[in-house]
Amino acid sequence: MNRVFNILKLELNKPKNIRNLFITIVVFLIVSCFTNDISNIPSNFLGYMPYVIIISSFYILGVEFESKTDKIVFSSKYTRTEILISKLVSVLIKSIIVAIIFLVVNYAINIYLKVPISNILTIKQIVNIFASTILYAFTMTCIIFLVTLVTKNGKATGVIMYILFFDLMNSLLANALGSSSISKTTAYLIENTPFYAANMGVKNGYYSLTQVVFMLAFGIVAFLASNIFLNRKSI
Repeated sequence: MNRVFNILKLELNKPKNIRNLFITIVVFLIVSCFTNDISNIPSNFLGYMPYVIIISSFYILGVEFESKTDKIVFSSKYTRTEILISKLVSVLIKSIIVAIIFLVVNYAINIYLKVPISNILTIKQIVNIFASTILYAFTMTCIIFLVTLVTKNGKATGVIMYILFFDLMNSLLANALGSSSISKTTAYLIENTPFYAANMGVKNGYYSLTQVVFMLAFGIVAFLASNIFLNRKSI
């Protein structure tokens, strides 16, 4: 475990890592302010949180292949599994930072609007926000690992992740759910698959128990597949 923490420190200390995260956060905070009602800023930013997490994370493994550091990184004294775990934990830490920023913005705006603190968020809502953000980051990062190991390209991974989990796929699945010919089983699977539910869970600050199971299953399978693929890969 100490070895994983040592790699994690190296990962988080990379010059562009945290800096790019905060740049992404600032950009989407500015975009969130494009509203006629200041009270909408927190909910706007909450809606952008999946983009913040994906944009700040899709390159986490691809950078090693594109910068030609993969031979050095994956041939070091640390095992490939330890490196993969450290990269996953670094993204989870970044997702917690994003959730904290949302809470700070939410409280700041509501206090400015003179809303009583007790009426802003309950403890349960705060816990749900952190839990849903961490679960989202876990599942998406594990899938990013797998896609990156196939493509060896961070940019291609970003495009594929956008196609699979954002606007286009969401629209297609929403249209499918609206169809009168769809079976209950198919509708159930669509509503709970990460391709449809992942972003909505972060935006709503809540996943149902079934969605949690699906998200964890997808994430664990993707991580195990990535780990096997990486350890068998000739680098």
